[in-house]
Amino acid sequence: MRLICNSIPKSGTYLLGAIADFCRYQDSLLRFVDTGTNVVCAKNNLVRFDALVGPEKLSQLTPGQYAPSHLTYSPELAEFVLRHGFRHLFIYRNPYDILYSYVRFVTYSKSFAEQDGYNADLQNSMTSGFASDEERICHVFKNMGANFNFQANLGWLDSNACHAVRFEDLYDDLVALRSGTVGPFLKGVFEYVGFGADQPADTIHARIYGVGPTFMTGEKKVGQYLRLDREKLAPVLDDPGLKDAVRRFGYSPDPLPPAGAAEPWTPA
Repeated sequence: MRLICNSIPKSGTYLLGAIADFCRYQDSLLRFVDTGTNVVCAKNNLVRFDALVGPEKLSQLTPGQYAPSHLTYSPELAEFVLRHGFRHLFIYRNPYDILYSYVRFVTYSKSFAEQDGYNADLQNSMTSGFASDEERICHVFKNMGANFNFQANLGWLDSNACHAVRFEDLYDDLVALRSGTVGPFLKGVFEYVGFGADQPADTIHARIYGVGPTFMTGEKKVGQYLRLDREKLAPVLDDPGLKDAVRRFGYSPDPLPPAGAAEPWTPA
């Protein structure tokens, strides 16, 4: 089988990759995006970009391979995936945490800047052009929102062309492996992919937990945006379109803290 590990950027692409490795798939070194294919080396640095908008680019995958991808939902793509028998995992995350994680990654990650010249220039502009992460998030949301396509990607949630899973649920299941429990969301992924459901929790933990960038900082990955100044984030938190997407993905839009609220404040 051929496996697509798809996500909205900063939703757990590498986590799906670690799971695919555990499930005996091989990294194709192909990274599918809407406009084409990033071909990378073993260190995940860009070798070249092959432009191709249509879903036919997925045919580069051979049986037993997987490809970390950022592919926005479309009926044409969903039909292609079904017709050609791909396995397709789609992971999604609280959009507020996605924006926070993206800004932290492009601003501070050494590996991001080393991938190519465009990334290096972007990191330089993010580092020097803004005084705070709140400002960076507002800028990214206003000017780079097409990178995430929150509204369009809602289509994957109701599609039979993928197995959709929330990052938060999968992350909690990986943490639970330490207590010997294989949680329902991780087990569902294994059953869909066709390997791993019968493996002991300690084996899964040793092979997946702590592997890759998802676990690199040791930080809790849920609700990261809550540490920021919500008043400075008001242009993002109050945006009606984003609030709608947050609700439809199954999360609660985060209101600004009420006047006089004790810190740290957590929404109800």
